[in-house]
Amino acid sequence: MITHKTYLGARIVALMLGATLIASGQAAADQVIGDDLIVQGSLCVGLDCVNNESFGFDTIRLKENNTRIRFEDTSTSTGFPANDWQITANDSNSGGANYLAFDDVTNSRQPFRVTGGAPTASLFVANNGKVGFRTSTPLLDLHVATGDTQVEQTSASGFPAQTWDIAGNEANFFVRDLTGGSRLPFRIRPGAPTSSIDINSLGNVGLGTASPAIKLHVVGATGSTLARFTDNINGTLDIRVPSLNITDLFANSTAMTMTTQAGEIMRLSSGNVGIGTSAPAAQLHTTSSVRFAGLPNCSTGIVSSADGTLSCLSSSAQFKNLAGALTPQTALANIMALRPQTGAYRETPDVPEHWLIAEEVAAVDPALVGLNEGKPFTVKTQNVVADLIVVVQQQQRQIEELRRLVAAKQ
Repeated sequence: MITHKTYLGARIVALMLGATLIASGQAAADQVIGDDLIVQGSLCVGLDCVNNESFGFDTIRLKENNTRIRFEDTSTSTGFPANDWQITANDSNSGGANYLAFDDVTNSRQPFRVTGGAPTASLFVANNGKVGFRTSTPLLDLHVATGDTQVEQTSASGFPAQTWDIAGNEANFFVRDLTGGSRLPFRIRPGAPTSSIDINSLGNVGLGTASPAIKLHVVGATGSTLARFTDNINGTLDIRVPSLNITDLFANSTAMTMTTQAGEIMRLSSGNVGIGTSAPAAQLHTTSSVRFAGLPNCSTGIVSSADGTLSCLSSSAQFKNLAGALTPQTALANIMALRPQTGAYRETPDVPEHWLIAEEVAAVDPALVGLNEGKPFTVKTQNVVADLIVVVQQQQRQIEELRRLVAAKQ
């Protein structure tokens, strides 16, 4: 019968024998312990462990030129996990990398690695679950404290390689296209107002508003420029909302309309512009007045179209340089030389017209026509009327003189 003391003595002898074999250069036998092993001290494992090892605060130490901790799952029953894992410290080859990694041995992958020399708090998980990258005090669930971050797509999946840089500094928050020559397609400056750009749940985009009501909703101060379209060659087009409050600018396949809260004010249809009418019949069709600023024959620029013709509403001397009275001889010569004609406009062939032709009138007296690009274009109606008035006045004076002479002979 083997007693406890006998077993203990045999173990001591075995250990002494193993030590003797090691000292003599002979291979030591494996130690198999069929029970729990409690080490009330530190443990050193590896070929470079020495007698009287100085552990400091180390409880377990792996000490040799290649250190690995391997986890081999021997499960064989169906449905049970059996993946093998390994904790690897450094490459084993000369010139290899310094790192600590977790290896998926079964699938020959290394999903996690920390390279030697990595900064403090490269990856930090706080006690509240917030994760910090290069910060030990993450303020949000994910807090990145660095000069730049990079998002890279490789060509491994068959798509073109593309690298982006997402960063923020004292100048701006931006997205940089590193592959495309470091262009900055998106940038936000410090101090930008709330809801400078706001996209709601319907996909509507608000500029200056947190509640965009349509696909693009721009809100600004009354009278401010809300949109600017700049052509580097031809100039700038500004769109602004004055105090009259334009509420709708609508375009479809047949017309573009502009409305206010009071109703439609302008329509562009088939190349014609209508102001005050929803069915413009000419390139410019209005039912009210038109202002032409700076015209030499109508300095106020106010023109009436109530009777279908254009006439200046002001003939004040304050807008004119007077050169003297129109002589009856000049007026009569002009009137007698004019040649009124009949016909119809090409756009309205069924509407008969009576005209004076600008080119013919210009040959009579250039003062009676208006020019367009240096060529006769319009007949100045008020000038012709002035000639007629002088002629009628002269004729009336002659009639009165004839009446006086007739009366004197009776």
